[in-house]
Amino acid sequence: MAESESHHDFLLKQGLEFIAAKQWAEAEGSLRALLLGAPRHAEGWRGLGIVAANTDRLNDAVAHMTWAANIEPDHPAIAADLGLLLRSSGRHDLAETALKSAVSLGARSLDVMLALGALSLARGAAIDAVDWYKRAVEIDQSSFAAFTNLGVALIESGDPTTAAVILSRAIDLNSESAEARYNRGMAREAIGDFGGAVEDFSGAARIAPADGRFAQRVGSAALRLGRLAEGWANFERRFFDDGANARTFKKRYPTPPPYWEGESLTDKGILLWREQGVGDEILASGVVPDVLARAKSCVIICSRRMQSVLQRSFPSARIVPFGILEEFTSLGCDYQLPIGSLGRFFRTDFARFPRHSGYLKADPKKVARYRAHYQTLAAGKRIIGVSWRSAHEKLGVLKSAELSDWGAVLGASGAWFVNLQYGDCTAELAAVKTALGAEVYQDPTVDPLGDLDDFFAQVAALDLVISTSNTTVHVAGSQNVPTWVVLPRGGGSLWYWFLDRRDSPWYPSLKLYRQPLMGGSPWWRDVVAEVGRDLKAWIDHG
Repeated sequence: MAESESHHDFLLKQGLEFIAAKQWAEAEGSLRALLLGAPRHAEGWRGLGIVAANTDRLNDAVAHMTWAANIEPDHPAIAADLGLLLRSSGRHDLAETALKSAVSLGARSLDVMLALGALSLARGAAIDAVDWYKRAVEIDQSSFAAFTNLGVALIESGDPTTAAVILSRAIDLNSESAEARYNRGMAREAIGDFGGAVEDFSGAARIAPADGRFAQRVGSAALRLGRLAEGWANFERRFFDDGANARTFKKRYPTPPPYWEGESLTDKGILLWREQGVGDEILASGVVPDVLARAKSCVIICSRRMQSVLQRSFPSARIVPFGILEEFTSLGCDYQLPIGSLGRFFRTDFARFPRHSGYLKADPKKVARYRAHYQTLAAGKRIIGVSWRSAHEKLGVLKSAELSDWGAVLGASGAWFVNLQYGDCTAELAAVKTALGAEVYQDPTVDPLGDLDDFFAQVAALDLVISTSNTTVHVAGSQNVPTWVVLPRGGGSLWYWFLDRRDSPWYPSLKLYRQPLMGGSPWWRDVVAEVGRDLKAWIDHG
């Protein structure tokens, strides 16, 4: 018995030495010889799993490590190895279970903590990820990966201030990491340090010039600071990325026709196409009159919901809904350009923003019908539309308020309110009626998500719009409807609202109200209270 055990120990030791030397075939031979004589040798199966993982046999590696874990379920290193292999194979739920088991058994491994942090982030549990990454930092104070990932998790969990400090430590550990600078730039942007954000994004772009993300972020941050020429030039990189993130970038339409670079448009035709959300499309459409004044002809490819509005507003242009055409050679255009790139040529300083009385036009018959209907219901009160939520994929939470925080507005006497919020608002409207005694009329004939032509007419029929930053604001501003916009502080406020301005160069009819500090309630209530005071004065004296 003792001789057999000694032989098994020898084979295991030999196998592990071959693993250390990366002699995989020899290691596998020794370990299989061990397992022939001792088929329930957990360390033997673990070693075989390590060999398989390093010879591109991931499924075999998982199977071997699973055998080892079944034999010794209380072995922390085996549980950790199994969890890491399961994660590599895409079985994330099982991986997380195995890794947490390893921790509970006493495993204190940097790789385990990093993996648990990544798995937590992947399922949207940023606070859990912060905890795991903090443990990783405790294990290894010199781990660049631990500090970097902790910073990202802190941003995701809503603590960009601490994230900026942690990411500074990561940059100290690796000053040539573009990702660390980019992430610190995101944290700085979120806390309103836009100058610092430009510095970090520019540093990332210097280190990795082929990665278009970095220059794009320089562009949006510079635009926010009012550095328009610099901003537009870098913002153009949203279409170009030669690195690992290319699939996430916007795609340009193919050529021909060639892309316009500012050449004379006399006797030339140009194709403009939408490439962002409806709000951005409306905002950029404010530059279309500049193009129409210069070009012989213009074709605009737009979102389907905008087709009728744009055709009415720009009758000399040909309006084509997005998705119909596969190629543009038959359109007779000499150039093409995404509509979001027009600012690079026509809005390079604030003096070039024209004051306008509305460049998009609602159906006048629909406007008259809505106006008459609302005047009847309002019985002499001012007709005010309200909207309080944003569906923006990344910033929606920061840009959205609770309707229950709008008591200072909804309680104004002499005002009759119309709901302009897209989506199902039934529960919220009922709740404020119960809690605040405030009635907000829901027009059943208007669906902003389905028919923007009706929505444009509804907004045009109002005396005033009060809203957070969403599509409603663009619909109102593009028609020169008086609009008060409630904005968050920090990165939740989009670049085109610039910094600390009370007006909008894009929309002369807008008045901007900004949170005094970053965050949700009570800061929403504070800024809404200011709006409420102005609303009372407006009703009394307007």
